[in-house]
Amino acid sequence: MAGVERARRVGSVNYRLTVATTTLPLLTRDKADGRVWRVVGNGHGEERRALAALPKAR
Repeated sequence: MAGVERARRVGSVNYRLTVATTTLPLLTRDKADGRVWRVVGNGHGEERRALAALPKAR
C-alpha cells in the first residue's frame, strides 16, 4: 500500500494530525460547522466540537 510506505518514510518528521469523526445523521441535522465532530483518541468520550474548535494540525 502506497500510503503505508509513504508514512514509513516520514516517520522521523514530527507531525501532529487531528483525526475527527462524525455521523451522517449529525451532519444532516446540524451541518459540518455544527458541534458534530469528535476528536479521535483525545480521551474526552463523547465531547463534540464545531469544526472551528478542532485542534489545529502541525
